Amino acid sequence: MKSRHPIALFFIANCLILTGAQAAKVYKCGNSYSQVPCADGVELSTPTEPSAKEQRAARKVAELDEKTANRMERERLAAEKTALKEQHAAEKARKAEEKAGEKEKTQEAKKTKKAPEFFTAKAPSAKASQPK
Repeated sequence: MKSRHPIALFFIANCLILTGAQAAKVYKCGNSYSQVPCADGVELSTPTEPSAKEQRAARKVAELDEKTANRMERERLAAEKTALKEQHAAEKARKAEEKAGEKEKTQEAKKTKKAPEFFTAKAPSAKASQPK
């Protein structure tokens, strides 16, 4: 069986050569753009490759943006952590208040006697039946 790698490399090389990046001329024809010149068409300049100095400046800006984004993320995470702690503390305080309120209600309920649900007749006590 023959190796197909040389054939594949040949086709890849041809594709790279034929589709090489070239600066194409662009024409503005009214409200549309074309690579073919037209009547009353205006040739537009296409952007060139950035210089080494421009590339370095762009990298510096990108690094600064990344540092700023990382700092902002740390600040956001710290703020979220603080807010979460505050939320837990508020929830704990609310639960403690509810528990104290429930305890207070049960104490009040113990102090006040409930009227019996049904009437029950009782014999007078011996002290109450003695005349004064």
